[in-house]
Amino acid sequence: MEKNRRQIMLADLAGEIDRLISELQRQVEHIGRHLDVTVQVQPQWQQYVERLIAVPGLGPTMLYMESLSAVRFNPPIRIFYQRLLARGKHKKIAFTACMHKLLIMLNAMVRDNAQWCFQEN
Repeated sequence: MEKNRRQIMLADLAGEIDRLISELQRQVEHIGRHLDVTVQVQPQWQQYVERLIAVPGLGPTMLYMESLSAVRFNPPIRIFYQRLLARGKHKKIAFTACMHKLLIMLNAMVRDNAQWCFQEN
């Protein structure tokens, strides 16, 4: 968001915004390292991470990007997306439904202590 603000700010404020962006990036990196250490010392959390990153199209990014990847590379999500489009749904509506479906699937995997499993017919 700060990068967007920088584009519309006066040149006098650009330095301040650059410093703010640098500080935010430093904090994000610090929190990421802290989370990595925390996950590594908690075996149950490590299992959750391993289970979730085994899902095709899922990586350590935000839900939107994960869903974008899943629509292309995760067979159940791709099939669901294509079925919605075939029924006349707008792309954004179908994509939002895929994000919801992916989130429900991931939650169920963690809840049920299950591994990713997809078998094509």
